[in-house]
Order: sequence, then structure tokens, then C-alpha cells
Amino acid sequence: MTKQVFSRDARPVSFLLDVKPQRPRGEDRTPLDFVYWGRHAHSKDVPRAVRIFNRVLAVHPHARFFIYGQEGPATGDIRAAIAEASVPGAIRLMGAKPPGDFPHPIERCTFFLMTSRWEGMAVSVVEAMQLGLIPVVTPVGEIANYCRAGTNAVIVDDDDAAAREVMSIAADACRRETMSAAAIACWAGVPDYSTDFRRAYESLLMDEPASSWSRNHG
Repeated sequence: MTKQVFSRDARPVSFLLDVKPQRPRGEDRTPLDFVYWGRHAHSKDVPRAVRIFNRVLAVHPHARFFIYGQEGPATGDIRAAIAEASVPGAIRLMGAKPPGDFPHPIERCTFFLMTSRWEGMAVSVVEAMQLGLIPVVTPVGEIANYCRAGTNAVIVDDDDAAAREVMSIAADACRRETMSAAAIACWAGVPDYSTDFRRAYESLLMDEPASSWSRNHG
């Protein structure tokens, strides 16, 4: 087999999907509405997320948590955690969410709550940030590189502390707006996957350095 030798280093291609959902104004959001979308897999540890929410719910019985995802290996454990909630019906299993679709009530939520044990890029978190949702997340995989504690996200280490921080943010409209705007700004100007792939391909054909994503996120 002939070994290929290239004249310059490879560069990463943006993973962002071409999703441009309408972002609601801060006053249109419900301060203590949470959402998750993703797999019901044990690696996602959704029961831990539910129990963090249950801490908030015990203080704020009007809080709500909407969980999207097709049933899977962890669904039984998720239901067990839901059964511990102090307010029946405060946590709803919404079923699968079509890729690229963000149905009601996602647009009215304030927080995206995901406590994965491990992750790769965590595209769902990036989608949530583009929507202006404030991530409440464990710093696993690439999440630690773009979620900044107290700036655009709540980083979960201690569950009680995370719940207290969430309640503090929910009570402060200015802080909510600032963190939501910072989440959106994190990905502003980053090209979507198809655009960046085309640019990278064209740059190879022209033998010119590609720019955009790798310079900003390399």
C-alpha cells in the first residue's frame, strides 16, 4: 500500500448542524423550566439529572422538567427517579425529539440539564446553547472546553451546590439574560457542518489554508 504524505496538517471541521431556531426573549422563558434531549442510556445518567431537579422542585413546586428521548436501557431508572418527585406530574417524558426540531415547550425553558458520565462533543448541549438555554452539565468530554462555570453554564460537581446555583440564577433575571446571551455568543459566527466541510474541501483543491473554525476553536 502506498503511503500518502500531505504537505500540511489536517484541520477540524465544524460539527454544528444547520439549525437556526427562533430564540425567545428572556421574558418569554419560564425561569424554572428545564429540558433534556438525548438517549435514555446509562452513560447519560438522566436519573442524576432528575434528582438534581427534584432538589429544586422541593423548594419551587412550580418548576418543570421535560425529558425528550426514545425509551432505552435507562428508562426504568429514570422512571424510578421521577417517582421520587415531590410534585406528581412535574417531570414529563416527552418521547423522541426529531433531529433539528425544537417543539414546544423547549422554547420556553431556561435550563438544559444533562449529567452525563462521559461524552464526546455533546452536540445536544451545543444546540441548547444556540437556543439560549443555560446548560447545567457535568464537565465531561468536550463540554469542559466550551461551558464556563458562572459565565454561560452551571457545572455540576456537587448536586446540592448545583441545585442551589440554579435557583439563584432563576431568581435573578439579569443574570439569566447575561448567561443566556453568553451561551449564544459562544457559537456565534461558527459555520455549520456542511458549509465548513465545503470550505475545507475547496481549500484542499486550491491548496490554500482553510480558516474559520480551527482558528477560533483549535
